[in-house]
Amino acid sequence: DYAYDHGFNASQASLAATVAFAESSLGVNTSSPDGSTASGLYQYNEGTWNDRHSNLDRNSESDQITAFYEDLSQLQQQYNNGHDANGNAIPSGVDFSDYVYTKFHYGWNSQNYTGTDVTTYFNGKISELGMSVQ
Repeated sequence: DYAYDHGFNASQASLAATVAFAESSLGVNTSSPDGSTASGLYQYNEGTWNDRHSNLDRNSESDQITAFYEDLSQLQQQYNNGHDANGNAIPSGVDFSDYVYTKFHYGWNSQNYTGTDVTTYFNGKISELGMSVQ
C-alpha cells in the first residue's frame, strides 16, 4: 500500500519486498545474529539510520518502510544519472535491482557490483527457510 500511495510502481514495490525478504525474511528475523546493530524489516544499522533517517523510529516497521522508499527514490535518481552519491560511475551492466542491493546491503559507499546479485541471495534465503524455487 505504501508504494502505491506514494507514487511508486509495481517494479519498485516488488524490489522493496525482495529486499525486505533478503534482509529479514519479511520481518521474521528482525535482529541481526552477527552482533551488528542491524535491525528491523530492512536491517538498517544504527549508524546508517542515524545518518539518513534520524527523524524516524528505527523500531517501527512503518518507519522502516518509509525509510526504504526514501532511499529507493534517491537510488533511482543516482541510477538514472549514471553516478552514485559520491560521483562514481555506475557500470553499464549493473541493473537497478543489483545497484539497490549493493548500496543497501553492502553499504552506501560500496561499489561491489560483482558481489552476490539479488536473485542469488533471494534464492539462498528461500533455501534457508526450507522452501524451493520453482
